[in-house]
Parts: sequence; C-alpha cells; structure tokens
Amino acid sequence: GNLAREMLSECGDVLVMGCTLGMAFEQQLSRLQVLSMADAVLFDAIGSAMLEDELDQWQAARRKLVFPQHMTDRFSCGYGDLPLALQNDIARALNLSQTIGVYVQPSLMMIPSKSVTALIGLSNQVQPARITGCAVCDMAGSCPYRKEGKTCSA
Repeated sequence: GNLAREMLSECGDVLVMGCTLGMAFEQQLSRLQVLSMADAVLFDAIGSAMLEDELDQWQAARRKLVFPQHMTDRFSCGYGDLPLALQNDIARALNLSQTIGVYVQPSLMMIPSKSVTALIGLSNQVQPARITGCAVCDMAGSCPYRKEGKTCSA
C-alpha cells in the first residue's frame, strides 16, 4: 500500500508482529452471542479496545526501553490501502498458527477474531504520526464527531 510505503520510507528496519486476545476471549464472545447479542456487541467492542490498548502499551514500553531507533505509527493490514490479503503472508512468516494460535480464514478474517497483524517502522530519525487523526481519515468530510467539534480519538 502507498500509505505504508510512505510511512516506512525513512525506515531501515520494520517490526512485523501478530497479537491476539486468544481463544478464551473468543469462547466467551460465542457464549454471549447465544445469551444476549447486546452483551456480545459490548464485549466485542471492549475486546477491540483491550487489544489496541495492549499494543499501545507494548509499543510505548519498547519505545522507551528496547529500541534505540524511533518508531513509526503501527500500521495493520486493511488500514488505508494496505491489502488485507497481506495477513496471510505475515501469519505464515511468523508462524502465527503455531506460536499464538491465530489462523487466517479464506475470508481473510482471523480466528480468534480479536487478533491483528501489524507493521512498525524503525528509523534513526524521529518519525511523525502519519496515519492518525482527522487529516488522514476517510470519514473526515462526513464525520459526526467533527460536526460536534470532537474527534473519535478523544
């Protein structure tokens, strides 16, 4: 994808990662879908927030402790124009089925559903945020948050 290429253009290395909340979360979600769809929808949303928060914390910790380079934004398959089909290659390269129990389905969705693959560029130069905020959002022109003077990230 062009957005990922631009984001990684000044990077000498790229971290390629996979992460999941695992099958216990998936099983609980399935139980809730039978008992109460309202609870299942809420639980699913909480899971998405938990996964993103864990990735943010992981990235922040590495930014401070491990890597001397500067990190780019985290960029996942399906963001912008980065093909979702790339998940197959990442899952295969990282052996996600064996290492963390994540499988990519023919539909390109992952099982467990609260799983992601992502790229993070490493550079010797400070990297600007390139994929966050209203300026790069496809919904910028019709966003209900912006009409109220808010953003979805606040």
